[in-house]
Amino acid sequence: MEALKLNPNYENALIQKGFAQERLGDKEEAYKTFDSVTKINPKSFLGWKNKMTVSKMLDNYDRALVEANEALKIDPKSIGTLNSKVVILLHLKRVDEALESSEIAFSIDSEHASSLYNRACIYALKNNTKDSALNLKKAISIEAKYLEDAKTDKDFDLIRNSEEFKEILGT
Repeated sequence: MEALKLNPNYENALIQKGFAQERLGDKEEAYKTFDSVTKINPKSFLGWKNKMTVSKMLDNYDRALVEANEALKIDPKSIGTLNSKVVILLHLKRVDEALESSEIAFSIDSEHASSLYNRACIYALKNNTKDSALNLKKAISIEAKYLEDAKTDKDFDLIRNSEEFKEILGT
């Protein structure tokens, strides 16, 4: 952190400091560090994105949503941030808004496994077995880890006993 000693406003050093604090488990301090980044540079995508990430870790989803929106003003095509926004909206029980954000992510990259999995979750929450199964199958074909995730993800509870879902899980 020599750069911080020379210039306490050095953005990249602050971001690295925030990452270190987060890895050490001090999420509150990490949040403060990332917050200082966005105060120094309100157009710092990484500052807003990392504030959002830490806010999610702290279960502060309302704040995380504001930060996701700020990050997306800077980089509206960030798939990772769009997917994080979907997850945040689902935590806030704002399923229709989550679907809107999911559609944006899908329009940017229709083969992104996380986007497909999120869409599967949204459709399951809307009790739309057909579209949920379609998106889940595609997500699993791209990244097999989603098969294990789907087995325990509560978002699928409404459709868990459907034949389509059981077929995908092999149960």
